[in-house]
Amino acid sequence: MTRPTVWTPTTPLIPGESIVIEASAGTGKTHQTEGLVLRLVCGALGVEGAEPVPIERQLIITFTRAAAAELRDRVRKRLVLARDALDAANQGHAIADLQGDDEVLAALLAAGQVERRVYRDRISRALADYDQATISTIHSFCQEMLAEHGFSAGLDPSGLELISDAGAAKRIVEDIHAALLTRCNSEDLAALGVAGWKAGETLDKLADDAAKVALPELRPIVTLDVEPPTISATAEAILAAV
Repeated sequence: MTRPTVWTPTTPLIPGESIVIEASAGTGKTHQTEGLVLRLVCGALGVEGAEPVPIERQLIITFTRAAAAELRDRVRKRLVLARDALDAANQGHAIADLQGDDEVLAALLAAGQVERRVYRDRISRALADYDQATISTIHSFCQEMLAEHGFSAGLDPSGLELISDAGAAKRIVEDIHAALLTRCNSEDLAALGVAGWKAGETLDKLADDAAKVALPELRPIVTLDVEPPTISATAEAILAAV
């Protein structure tokens, strides 16, 4: 059962419940992610009896290497900022001067002194273990799982490698088209011959001619805004869709 709600940085996080946050570009998703990590590390989930989630047990993934590097840096800085603010509050500094406009930090600082010390210690442990945090791209995480658990899945981890370059995607698309071509009967091949394609010509030409003679099994699997479809355009579309 879903609980539609307006998300705030301090919305209660119920253990075992999945939450999907939808937001447009530039609305602060990274900032919200930092706050979630901080709350999980502290165990400040807004529900009774919630347990903290150590940084090494959290999985934080994004799409690009640049985004992963930025997120890793920003999460660490957020943890440092919270630790230092909690230290200052426990030393008697005015809480109003420490929290700024950070709602998560404000909630941590509003706790009693004993609880603030617990939060501070948990954050310190997270920073000490930060090299164990999994903040990476989807590809990197999958590659790591293949390397660690390949044998459990009956695979040889040494022979598994995730690829993401445009050339590799183009070769995959070419292989698919070539495999489909082998399934053509004599009538299909004759139709391609009438359209002008000859054995040995490029698969770009094959895709063009297949479109002309309406062989649906040879058409690219991605809808393109170009006509006729080409192998390279198909590869680019696949990359854009991944």
